[in-house]
Amino acid sequence: MAQSGIPRAETELFEYLGARFRLFTRHRVWNSADAEDIVQEALVTVCREYKFLEVTSSFSAWAYKVLDNRLLAYIQTQRTSDRRIAGTADALEAVPEPVVDIDLRRRLLGCLKRICELNRRYGRALTLHAHGYGTDEICRRIDIKESTFYSLLHRGRTMLQHCLETGEIR
Repeated sequence: MAQSGIPRAETELFEYLGARFRLFTRHRVWNSADAEDIVQEALVTVCREYKFLEVTSSFSAWAYKVLDNRLLAYIQTQRTSDRRIAGTADALEAVPEPVVDIDLRRRLLGCLKRICELNRRYGRALTLHAHGYGTDEICRRIDIKESTFYSLLHRGRTMLQHCLETGEIR
């Protein structure tokens, strides 16, 4: 009767299928929101295709097969997601902890302070570059041309290297 388009028969059919599908799905999927999504997807597929279906053996067997396909797709997606998450966690565990040399850090900050006292533009160029700012952004912030920035960066690095090696600024 539902295939012939009688609204009451369609309503009864989908209420019956929805209740049965929910019960069946909740036994296999513990997350209620995911279970409801699976049921809704299966019901939408059944609704879209049942009017054109020629039942040869059993309508309910076909409907449950639609639900089963949705469940299998969900399980496969979950397994793939779990593998990705597990792979990411393993990769993160393999990364060694960064070693912080406190003495080097103290010397570096001292040298940067002395460079800034000598010429503030060298210090700003070095600091902004070390913080990951792009060339255009640094040039805009300091109000200089790109070629000037590269010159400041080169000279600042040379001064920083000399200071770290000898403790003096030249």
